[in-house]
Amino acid sequence: RKRSCSFCVMIVLFLACLFGYCSCETTDILLVLKRRNTEQLLPHFNSAVETRHWLTTEEIMTKFDVSQRELDTVVQVVHNDCNGTVSWTALPHSRSFLSIRVPSHTTTACLATVADLIDFTLLETSDGLHLFPHHRRNSHIQSDVTLQGSLLRPSQILKQYGVPSNGGIPAHPKSTLATVEIAVGFNETDLSTFLKTYAPHAPQQIHKRWGTNPGYGSFEGNLDVQMAMAMSPSGRDFDVYLMAANGSRSGNIPALFKWAGLVAADAHPPLVQSISYGLYWTGTGQSGFGISNSTVERFNHELLIMGMRGLTILFASGDEATGCTFGSHHFHPPWPTSPAATLVGGTIIHPGGAETGWQFSMGGFSNDYAAPAYQKSAIAHYLKQKGLPPPKFYNSSGSRAYPDCAAVAGNILTIVNGSLSNGGGTSAAAPIVAGLVARVNDYLLSKGKPAIGPINHLLYKHEAAFNDIVKGDSTWMGCPGWPAVKGFDCLTGVGTFDVSKFLKVL
Repeated sequence: RKRSCSFCVMIVLFLACLFGYCSCETTDILLVLKRRNTEQLLPHFNSAVETRHWLTTEEIMTKFDVSQRELDTVVQVVHNDCNGTVSWTALPHSRSFLSIRVPSHTTTACLATVADLIDFTLLETSDGLHLFPHHRRNSHIQSDVTLQGSLLRPSQILKQYGVPSNGGIPAHPKSTLATVEIAVGFNETDLSTFLKTYAPHAPQQIHKRWGTNPGYGSFEGNLDVQMAMAMSPSGRDFDVYLMAANGSRSGNIPALFKWAGLVAADAHPPLVQSISYGLYWTGTGQSGFGISNSTVERFNHELLIMGMRGLTILFASGDEATGCTFGSHHFHPPWPTSPAATLVGGTIIHPGGAETGWQFSMGGFSNDYAAPAYQKSAIAHYLKQKGLPPPKFYNSSGSRAYPDCAAVAGNILTIVNGSLSNGGGTSAAAPIVAGLVARVNDYLLSKGKPAIGPINHLLYKHEAAFNDIVKGDSTWMGCPGWPAVKGFDCLTGVGTFDVSKFLKVL
Protein backbone atom coordinates (compact mmCIF):
# COMPACT_ATOMS: atom_id res chain seq x y z
CA ARG A 1 0.00 0.00 0.00
CA LYS A 2 2.78 2.38 0.83
CA ARG A 3 4.37 1.78 -2.56
CA SER A 4 1.09 2.23 -4.41
CA CYS A 5 0.26 5.39 -2.44
CA SER A 6 3.69 6.90 -3.19
CA PHE A 7 3.21 5.99 -6.81
CA CYS A 8 -0.16 7.76 -6.85
CA VAL A 9 1.38 10.90 -5.36
CA MET A 10 4.06 10.88 -8.07
CA ILE A 11 1.38 10.55 -10.77
CA VAL A 12 -0.62 13.43 -9.29
CA LEU A 13 2.45 15.69 -9.12
CA PHE A 14 3.42 14.78 -12.68
CA LEU A 15 -0.06 15.59 -14.01
CA ALA A 16 -0.15 18.85 -12.04
CA CYS A 17 3.14 19.94 -13.58
CA LEU A 18 2.05 18.75 -17.01
CA PHE A 19 -1.07 20.91 -16.92
CA GLY A 20 0.66 23.94 -15.43
CA TYR A 21 -0.54 23.71 -11.83
CA CYS A 22 3.00 23.63 -10.55
CA SER A 23 6.40 24.54 -11.89
CA CYS A 24 8.86 21.76 -12.60
CA GLU A 25 11.50 24.15 -13.89
CA THR A 26 13.44 26.93 -12.22
CA THR A 27 15.11 30.12 -13.34
CA ASP A 28 18.32 31.58 -11.96
CA ILE A 29 18.33 35.34 -11.43
CA LEU A 30 21.20 37.55 -10.31
CA LEU A 31 20.11 40.35 -8.01
CA VAL A 32 22.40 43.36 -8.19
CA LEU A 33 21.72 45.19 -4.95
CA LYS A 34 22.08 48.93 -4.70
CA ARG A 35 25.37 50.51 -3.73
CA ARG A 36 25.22 53.27 -1.13
CA ASN A 37 27.06 56.59 -1.22
CA THR A 38 27.81 56.22 -4.94
CA GLU A 39 28.68 59.92 -5.17
CA GLN A 40 31.75 59.10 -3.06
CA LEU A 41 33.02 56.30 -5.31
CA LEU A 42 35.10 58.41 -7.68
CA PRO A 43 36.73 60.55 -4.94
CA HIS A 44 37.63 57.40 -2.99
CA PHE A 45 38.95 55.77 -6.16
CA ASN A 46 41.11 58.78 -7.00
CA SER A 47 42.46 58.95 -3.45
CA ALA A 48 43.28 55.23 -3.37
CA VAL A 49 45.01 55.38 -6.76
CA GLU A 50 47.06 58.44 -5.77
CA THR A 51 48.26 56.98 -2.46
CA ARG A 52 48.10 53.29 -3.35
CA HIS A 53 46.35 52.73 -0.05
CA TRP A 54 43.97 49.97 -1.10
CA LEU A 55 40.70 49.36 0.71
CA THR A 56 39.73 46.05 2.33
CA THR A 57 36.45 44.27 1.68
CA GLU A 58 35.30 45.31 5.15
CA GLU A 59 35.91 48.98 4.33
CA ILE A 60 34.09 48.61 1.00
CA MET A 61 31.09 46.96 2.70
CA THR A 62 30.91 49.63 5.39
CA LYS A 63 31.01 52.51 2.91
CA PHE A 64 29.12 51.22 -0.12
CA ASP A 65 27.01 48.07 0.58
CA VAL A 66 23.46 47.67 1.81
CA SER A 67 23.21 46.76 5.49
CA GLN A 68 22.98 43.18 6.72
CA ARG A 69 19.43 43.88 7.89
CA GLU A 70 18.46 45.07 4.42
CA LEU A 71 20.05 42.00 2.84
CA ASP A 72 18.15 39.76 5.26
CA THR A 73 14.93 41.49 4.21
CA VAL A 74 15.62 40.74 0.53
CA VAL A 75 16.33 37.08 1.34
CA GLN A 76 13.08 36.82 3.31
CA VAL A 77 11.09 38.21 0.37
CA VAL A 78 12.79 35.73 -1.99
CA HIS A 79 11.68 32.88 0.25
CA ASN A 80 8.18 34.06 1.14
CA ASP A 81 6.96 36.07 -1.85
CA CYS A 82 8.93 34.49 -4.71
CA ASN A 83 8.83 30.88 -3.43
CA GLY A 84 12.55 30.81 -4.21
CA THR A 85 15.86 29.93 -2.70
CA VAL A 86 19.20 31.69 -2.47
CA SER A 87 21.71 29.74 -4.57
CA TRP A 88 24.73 32.01 -4.02
CA THR A 89 25.74 35.14 -2.14
CA ALA A 90 28.89 37.24 -2.13
CA LEU A 91 29.07 36.99 1.67
CA PRO A 92 31.02 37.38 3.87
CA HIS A 93 32.95 39.91 1.79
CA SER A 94 30.13 41.71 -0.04
CA ARG A 95 26.40 42.32 0.37
CA SER A 96 25.88 43.61 -3.18
CA PHE A 97 25.23 40.40 -5.14
CA LEU A 98 22.73 37.60 -4.67
CA SER A 99 21.78 34.71 -6.97
CA ILE A 100 18.31 33.28 -6.49
CA ARG A 101 16.47 30.30 -7.97
CA VAL A 102 12.75 30.68 -8.49
CA PRO A 103 10.00 28.73 -10.30
CA SER A 104 10.11 29.57 -13.99
CA HIS A 105 6.59 31.04 -13.94
CA THR A 106 7.65 33.56 -11.25
CA THR A 107 8.25 37.14 -12.35
CA THR A 108 10.43 39.71 -10.65
CA ALA A 109 7.21 41.47 -9.56
CA CYS A 110 7.47 39.29 -6.45
CA LEU A 111 10.39 41.52 -5.39
CA ALA A 112 8.29 44.69 -5.46
CA THR A 113 8.43 45.26 -1.70
CA VAL A 114 12.26 45.44 -1.79
CA ALA A 115 12.63 47.17 -5.16
CA ASP A 116 14.28 50.14 -3.47
CA LEU A 117 17.17 47.85 -2.45
CA ILE A 118 17.76 46.39 -5.93
CA ASP A 119 19.42 48.16 -8.86
CA PHE A 120 18.29 45.51 -11.36
CA THR A 121 17.88 41.80 -11.95
CA LEU A 122 19.68 39.76 -14.61
CA LEU A 123 18.79 36.39 -16.02
CA GLU A 124 21.70 33.97 -15.67
CA THR A 125 22.35 30.35 -16.54
CA SER A 126 22.97 27.48 -14.17
CA ASP A 127 23.94 24.73 -16.61
CA GLY A 128 27.59 25.61 -17.23
CA LEU A 129 29.19 26.98 -20.35
CA HIS A 130 27.34 27.01 -23.63
CA LEU A 131 26.81 29.19 -26.66
CA PHE A 132 29.83 30.70 -28.38
CA PRO A 133 29.84 34.42 -27.46
CA HIS A 134 28.14 36.63 -29.98
CA HIS A 135 29.88 39.79 -28.87
CA ARG A 136 33.49 39.38 -27.85
CA ARG A 137 36.65 41.22 -28.70
CA ASN A 138 37.41 39.27 -31.87
CA SER A 139 40.34 36.89 -31.86
CA HIS A 140 41.97 36.34 -35.21
CA ILE A 141 43.31 32.80 -35.43
CA GLN A 142 44.08 30.66 -38.43
CA SER A 143 45.97 27.45 -39.01
CA ASP A 144 48.58 28.11 -41.69
CA VAL A 145 51.75 26.06 -41.73
CA THR A 146 53.30 28.39 -44.30
CA LEU A 147 53.43 31.16 -41.65
CA GLN A 148 54.90 29.11 -38.83
CA GLY A 149 58.45 30.30 -39.46
CA SER A 150 57.39 33.91 -38.84
CA LEU A 151 55.06 33.36 -35.89
CA LEU A 152 56.07 35.09 -32.67
CA ARG A 153 57.07 32.91 -29.74
CA PRO A 154 56.55 34.05 -26.12
CA SER A 155 60.30 34.64 -25.68
CA GLN A 156 60.29 37.08 -28.61
CA ILE A 157 57.31 38.99 -27.22
CA LEU A 158 58.91 39.24 -23.78
CA LYS A 159 62.13 40.55 -25.33
CA GLN A 160 60.17 43.08 -27.42
CA TYR A 161 58.60 44.47 -24.25
CA GLY A 162 61.70 44.84 -22.12
CA VAL A 163 61.69 41.67 -20.02
CA PRO A 164 65.30 40.49 -19.46
CA SER A 165 66.33 37.20 -21.05
CA ASN A 166 66.85 35.73 -17.57
CA GLY A 167 63.18 36.29 -16.80
CA GLY A 168 63.60 39.34 -14.61
CA ILE A 169 62.02 39.50 -11.15
CA PRO A 170 60.78 36.11 -9.82
CA ALA A 171 57.06 35.68 -9.27
CA HIS A 172 55.90 37.04 -5.93
CA PRO A 173 53.41 34.76 -4.12
CA LYS A 174 50.88 37.61 -3.81
CA SER A 175 51.25 38.74 -7.44
CA THR A 176 48.28 36.94 -8.99
CA LEU A 177 46.83 36.99 -12.51
CA ALA A 178 43.59 35.88 -14.20
CA THR A 179 41.70 35.91 -17.46
CA VAL A 180 37.92 36.08 -17.70
CA GLU A 181 36.20 33.85 -20.27
CA ILE A 182 32.55 34.20 -21.19
CA ALA A 183 30.67 31.24 -22.70
CA VAL A 184 33.88 29.56 -23.87
CA GLY A 185 36.41 27.20 -22.40
CA PHE A 186 39.97 26.29 -23.27
CA ASN A 187 41.67 23.05 -24.19
CA GLU A 188 43.74 21.80 -21.26
CA THR A 189 45.89 19.57 -23.49
CA ASP A 190 46.63 22.46 -25.87
CA LEU A 191 47.64 24.61 -22.91
CA SER A 192 49.95 21.98 -21.48
CA THR A 193 51.62 21.38 -24.85
CA PHE A 194 52.01 25.11 -25.51
CA LEU A 195 53.57 25.85 -22.13
CA LYS A 196 55.95 22.89 -22.14
CA THR A 197 57.09 23.54 -25.71
CA TYR A 198 57.12 27.31 -26.05
CA ALA A 199 56.98 28.73 -22.51
CA PRO A 200 58.92 26.43 -20.16
CA HIS A 201 59.71 29.52 -18.06
CA ALA A 202 55.99 29.99 -17.27
CA PRO A 203 53.73 28.38 -14.66
CA GLN A 204 52.72 24.98 -16.01
CA GLN A 205 49.33 24.64 -14.40
CA ILE A 206 46.31 26.73 -13.43
CA HIS A 207 45.90 27.60 -9.77
CA LYS A 208 42.12 27.96 -9.67
CA ARG A 209 39.16 27.71 -12.04
CA TRP A 210 36.03 29.70 -11.24
CA GLY A 211 33.29 27.78 -13.02
CA THR A 212 33.37 24.71 -15.25
CA ASN A 213 35.66 24.23 -18.23
CA PRO A 214 33.79 22.18 -20.87
CA GLY A 215 37.10 20.64 -21.91
CA TYR A 216 37.00 21.44 -25.60
CA GLY A 217 39.18 24.19 -27.00
CA SER A 218 37.95 27.48 -28.35
CA PHE A 219 40.05 29.99 -30.24
CA GLU A 220 39.23 32.70 -27.74
CA GLY A 221 39.75 30.72 -24.56
CA ASN A 222 42.97 29.11 -25.77
CA LEU A 223 44.40 32.44 -26.91
CA ASP A 224 43.62 34.30 -23.66
CA VAL A 225 44.99 31.68 -21.32
CA GLN A 226 48.07 30.80 -23.38
CA MET A 227 49.13 34.43 -23.81
CA ALA A 228 48.64 35.47 -20.18
CA MET A 229 50.45 32.45 -18.78
CA ALA A 230 53.28 32.68 -21.32
CA MET A 231 54.07 36.22 -20.14
CA SER A 232 54.47 34.99 -16.55
CA PRO A 233 57.45 33.55 -14.69
CA SER A 234 57.16 30.16 -13.02
CA GLY A 235 55.51 30.31 -9.62
CA ARG A 236 52.73 32.67 -10.69
CA ASP A 237 49.28 31.82 -9.33
CA PHE A 238 47.07 32.01 -12.41
CA ASP A 239 43.27 31.75 -12.25
CA VAL A 240 40.55 31.51 -14.91
CA TYR A 241 36.99 32.77 -14.52
CA LEU A 242 34.71 30.61 -16.69
CA MET A 243 31.43 32.51 -16.90
CA ALA A 244 28.26 31.20 -18.52
CA ALA A 245 26.19 33.42 -20.84
CA ASN A 246 22.42 33.27 -21.29
CA GLY A 247 22.51 33.48 -25.09
CA SER A 248 20.66 36.80 -25.48
CA ARG A 249 21.93 39.70 -27.61
CA SER A 250 23.33 41.26 -24.46
CA GLY A 251 24.26 37.93 -22.90
CA ASN A 252 27.67 39.15 -21.81
CA ILE A 253 26.11 41.59 -19.35
CA PRO A 254 24.88 39.05 -16.74
CA ALA A 255 28.18 37.18 -17.08
CA LEU A 256 30.21 40.34 -16.47
CA PHE A 257 28.12 41.24 -13.42
CA LYS A 258 28.42 37.70 -12.04
CA TRP A 259 32.19 38.00 -12.52
CA ALA A 260 32.06 41.31 -10.63
CA GLY A 261 30.15 39.51 -7.88
CA LEU A 262 32.77 36.76 -7.67
CA VAL A 263 35.51 39.38 -7.39
CA ALA A 264 33.56 41.20 -4.68
CA ALA A 265 33.08 37.91 -2.82
CA ASP A 266 36.81 37.14 -2.80
CA ALA A 267 38.95 38.56 0.00
CA HIS A 268 42.04 38.19 -2.20
CA PRO A 269 41.03 38.20 -5.88
CA PRO A 270 43.70 38.06 -8.62
CA LEU A 271 45.45 41.43 -8.69
CA VAL A 272 45.58 41.67 -12.51
CA GLN A 273 42.68 40.52 -14.69
CA SER A 274 42.26 40.51 -18.47
CA ILE A 275 38.91 40.47 -20.28
CA SER A 276 38.44 40.07 -24.04
CA TYR A 277 34.65 40.46 -24.08
CA GLY A 278 32.32 43.40 -24.49
CA LEU A 279 29.46 44.74 -26.58
CA TYR A 280 29.46 46.46 -29.94
CA TRP A 281 27.01 48.78 -31.63
CA THR A 282 24.09 47.12 -33.45
CA GLY A 283 22.05 50.13 -34.48
CA THR A 284 19.22 49.32 -32.08
CA GLY A 285 18.40 50.12 -28.48
CA GLN A 286 20.10 52.51 -26.12
CA SER A 287 23.46 53.56 -27.57
CA GLY A 288 23.00 50.72 -30.08
CA PHE A 289 23.57 48.10 -27.39
CA GLY A 290 20.13 47.58 -25.89
CA ILE A 291 21.51 48.32 -22.41
CA SER A 292 20.45 51.10 -20.10
CA ASN A 293 22.46 54.00 -18.74
CA SER A 294 21.90 52.57 -15.26
CA THR A 295 23.60 49.34 -16.30
CA VAL A 296 26.54 51.26 -17.75
CA GLU A 297 26.79 53.34 -14.58
CA ARG A 298 26.56 50.38 -12.20
CA PHE A 299 29.25 48.39 -13.99
CA ASN A 300 31.48 51.44 -13.80
CA HIS A 301 30.84 51.51 -10.05
CA GLU A 302 32.07 47.93 -9.79
CA LEU A 303 35.22 48.76 -11.75
CA LEU A 304 35.85 51.72 -9.44
CA ILE A 305 35.50 49.46 -6.41
CA MET A 306 37.88 46.91 -7.92
CA GLY A 307 40.35 49.74 -8.43
CA MET A 308 39.99 50.83 -4.80
CA ARG A 309 41.01 47.31 -3.83
CA GLY A 310 44.23 47.57 -5.85
CA LEU A 311 43.15 45.51 -8.87
CA THR A 312 44.33 46.21 -12.41
CA ILE A 313 41.52 45.47 -14.88
CA LEU A 314 42.29 45.36 -18.61
CA PHE A 315 39.83 45.09 -21.50
CA ALA A 316 40.71 44.37 -25.12
CA SER A 317 39.65 47.50 -27.02
CA GLY A 318 38.19 45.49 -29.89
CA ASP A 319 39.00 44.56 -33.50
CA GLU A 320 36.55 46.81 -35.33
CA ALA A 321 38.96 49.69 -36.12
CA THR A 322 36.89 52.86 -35.59
CA GLY A 323 33.61 51.01 -35.12
CA CYS A 324 32.44 52.36 -38.46
CA THR A 325 30.83 50.40 -41.30
CA PHE A 326 30.80 51.20 -45.01
CA GLY A 327 28.54 54.14 -45.76
CA SER A 328 28.30 55.14 -42.11
CA HIS A 329 29.16 58.66 -40.97
CA HIS A 330 29.66 57.94 -37.29
CA PHE A 331 32.06 55.89 -35.19
CA HIS A 332 30.51 53.56 -32.63
CA PRO A 333 32.56 52.93 -29.48
CA PRO A 334 32.35 49.59 -27.66
CA TRP A 335 31.18 49.00 -24.12
CA PRO A 336 32.71 49.20 -21.57
CA THR A 337 35.18 52.06 -21.99
CA SER A 338 35.41 53.04 -18.33
CA PRO A 339 38.53 55.00 -17.32
CA ALA A 340 38.69 52.72 -14.27
CA ALA A 341 39.87 49.97 -16.63
CA THR A 342 42.75 49.95 -19.11
CA LEU A 343 41.77 49.44 -22.75
CA VAL A 344 44.39 47.66 -24.82
CA GLY A 345 44.79 48.16 -28.57
CA GLY A 346 46.88 46.21 -31.06
CA THR A 347 50.13 46.41 -33.03
CA ILE A 348 52.07 44.35 -35.53
CA ILE A 349 55.72 43.41 -34.89
CA HIS A 350 57.67 43.22 -38.13
CA PRO A 351 60.87 41.24 -38.79
CA GLY A 352 63.69 43.05 -37.03
CA GLY A 353 61.42 44.33 -34.26
CA ALA A 354 59.84 47.42 -35.85
CA GLU A 355 56.29 47.88 -34.53
CA THR A 356 53.35 49.57 -36.21
CA GLY A 357 49.71 50.09 -35.32
CA TRP A 358 47.38 47.26 -36.29
CA GLN A 359 44.74 48.34 -38.79
CA PHE A 360 41.85 46.84 -36.82
CA SER A 361 42.91 48.12 -33.40
CA MET A 362 39.73 49.73 -32.09
CA GLY A 363 40.00 53.26 -30.80
CA GLY A 364 38.26 56.57 -30.55
CA PHE A 365 36.20 58.46 -27.99
CA SER A 366 33.72 57.05 -25.50
CA ASN A 367 30.03 57.87 -25.54
CA ASP A 368 29.71 57.05 -21.84
CA TYR A 369 32.62 58.60 -19.93
CA ALA A 370 34.33 61.97 -19.69
CA ALA A 371 38.09 62.22 -20.09
CA PRO A 372 39.91 61.99 -16.75
CA ALA A 373 42.24 64.86 -15.89
CA TYR A 374 45.42 62.90 -16.59
CA GLN A 375 44.32 62.23 -20.19
CA LYS A 376 43.18 65.69 -21.25
CA SER A 377 46.51 67.10 -22.42
CA ALA A 378 47.24 63.95 -24.44
CA ILE A 379 43.85 64.24 -26.14
CA ALA A 380 44.34 67.94 -26.85
CA HIS A 381 47.71 67.22 -28.45
CA TYR A 382 46.29 64.42 -30.60
CA LEU A 383 43.34 66.47 -31.84
CA LYS A 384 45.81 69.03 -33.22
CA GLN A 385 47.46 66.46 -35.49
CA LYS A 386 46.93 66.28 -39.23
CA GLY A 387 45.13 63.43 -40.94
CA LEU A 388 42.46 62.80 -38.30
CA PRO A 389 38.94 61.74 -39.31
CA PRO A 390 36.40 64.56 -39.77
CA PRO A 391 34.91 65.65 -36.41
CA LYS A 392 31.41 64.63 -37.52
CA PHE A 393 32.44 60.99 -37.11
CA TYR A 394 33.18 61.04 -33.38
CA ASN A 395 32.39 62.60 -30.02
CA SER A 396 35.52 64.44 -28.88
CA SER A 397 33.87 67.07 -26.67
CA GLY A 398 35.49 66.16 -23.38
CA SER A 399 35.13 62.39 -23.87
CA ARG A 400 37.47 59.69 -22.62
CA ALA A 401 39.79 58.48 -25.42
CA TYR A 402 40.89 54.89 -25.93
CA PRO A 403 42.88 52.66 -26.16
CA ASP A 404 45.29 53.50 -23.35
CA CYS A 405 48.15 51.29 -24.53
CA ALA A 406 48.73 48.42 -26.93
CA ALA A 407 50.54 45.14 -27.54
CA VAL A 408 51.12 42.83 -30.46
CA ALA A 409 47.92 41.60 -32.11
CA GLY A 410 49.08 39.50 -35.04
CA ASN A 411 51.28 36.59 -36.17
CA ILE A 412 51.36 35.06 -32.68
CA LEU A 413 52.04 31.38 -32.22
CA THR A 414 49.25 29.52 -30.42
CA ILE A 415 48.00 25.95 -30.28
CA VAL A 416 44.35 25.23 -31.03
CA ASN A 417 42.95 21.71 -31.03
CA GLY A 418 46.40 20.22 -31.31
CA SER A 419 47.58 22.35 -34.24
CA LEU A 420 49.96 25.30 -34.41
CA SER A 421 47.95 28.38 -35.32
CA ASN A 422 48.43 32.04 -36.17
CA GLY A 423 46.66 34.00 -33.44
CA GLY A 424 46.04 37.65 -32.87
CA GLY A 425 43.58 40.46 -32.26
CA THR A 426 43.30 42.66 -29.21
CA SER A 427 42.16 39.46 -27.51
CA ALA A 428 45.84 38.52 -27.62
CA ALA A 429 47.09 42.01 -26.74
CA ALA A 430 45.09 42.38 -23.51
CA PRO A 431 46.31 39.18 -21.79
CA ILE A 432 49.86 39.95 -22.94
CA VAL A 433 49.73 43.34 -21.21
CA ALA A 434 48.11 41.72 -18.17
CA GLY A 435 51.05 39.34 -17.90
CA LEU A 436 53.48 42.26 -18.12
CA VAL A 437 51.63 44.25 -15.44
CA ALA A 438 51.75 41.22 -13.14
CA ARG A 439 55.55 41.36 -13.54
CA VAL A 440 55.43 44.96 -12.37
CA ASN A 441 53.57 43.76 -9.28
CA ASP A 442 56.30 41.17 -8.72
CA TYR A 443 58.79 44.02 -8.50
CA LEU A 444 56.67 46.25 -6.26
CA LEU A 445 55.64 43.51 -3.85
CA SER A 446 59.22 42.24 -3.60
CA LYS A 447 60.18 45.75 -2.40
CA GLY A 448 57.46 45.72 0.23
CA LYS A 449 55.31 48.18 -1.74
CA PRO A 450 51.59 47.90 -2.54
CA ALA A 451 50.38 46.42 -5.83
CA ILE A 452 50.21 48.89 -8.71
CA GLY A 453 46.39 48.86 -9.01
CA PRO A 454 44.75 50.94 -11.78
CA ILE A 455 47.54 52.02 -14.15
CA ASN A 456 46.02 54.55 -16.53
CA HIS A 457 47.28 57.67 -14.77
CA LEU A 458 50.81 56.21 -14.80
CA LEU A 459 50.68 55.44 -18.51
CA TYR A 460 50.04 59.08 -19.38
CA LYS A 461 52.43 60.43 -16.77
CA HIS A 462 55.32 58.25 -17.99
CA GLU A 463 54.80 58.06 -21.75
CA ALA A 464 58.58 58.02 -22.22
CA ALA A 465 58.68 54.58 -20.59
CA PHE A 466 56.68 53.14 -23.49
CA ASN A 467 57.57 52.24 -27.05
CA ASP A 468 55.92 55.02 -29.03
CA ILE A 469 54.16 53.66 -32.13
CA VAL A 470 54.22 56.30 -34.87
CA LYS A 471 53.13 54.37 -37.98
CA GLY A 472 49.85 52.80 -39.00
CA ASP A 473 46.18 53.80 -39.16
CA SER A 474 42.76 52.21 -38.82
CA THR A 475 41.22 53.15 -42.16
CA TRP A 476 38.80 50.36 -43.06
CA MET A 477 35.54 49.62 -44.88
CA GLY A 478 35.58 52.96 -46.66
CA CYS A 479 35.71 54.78 -43.33
CA PRO A 480 38.49 57.16 -42.25
CA GLY A 481 40.80 55.85 -39.55
CA TRP A 482 42.89 57.01 -36.63
CA PRO A 483 46.56 57.53 -37.49
CA ALA A 484 49.43 56.65 -35.19
CA VAL A 485 51.48 59.73 -34.31
CA LYS A 486 54.23 60.72 -31.92
CA GLY A 487 52.78 60.54 -28.42
CA PHE A 488 49.27 59.34 -27.59
CA ASP A 489 46.95 58.34 -30.42
CA CYS A 490 43.63 56.55 -30.80
CA LEU A 491 45.25 53.59 -32.53
CA THR A 492 47.80 52.42 -29.94
CA GLY A 493 47.34 54.73 -26.93
CA VAL A 494 50.66 55.74 -25.39
CA GLY A 495 52.33 52.78 -27.10
CA THR A 496 53.60 49.39 -25.97
CA PHE A 497 55.25 48.44 -22.67
CA ASP A 498 58.95 48.53 -21.99
CA VAL A 499 58.91 46.80 -18.61
CA SER A 500 62.53 47.67 -17.77
CA LYS A 501 61.94 51.37 -18.38
CA PHE A 502 58.59 51.36 -16.60
CA LEU A 503 60.04 49.85 -13.43
CA LYS A 504 62.62 52.64 -13.26
CA VAL A 505 59.96 55.38 -13.06
CA LEU A 506 57.94 53.74 -10.27
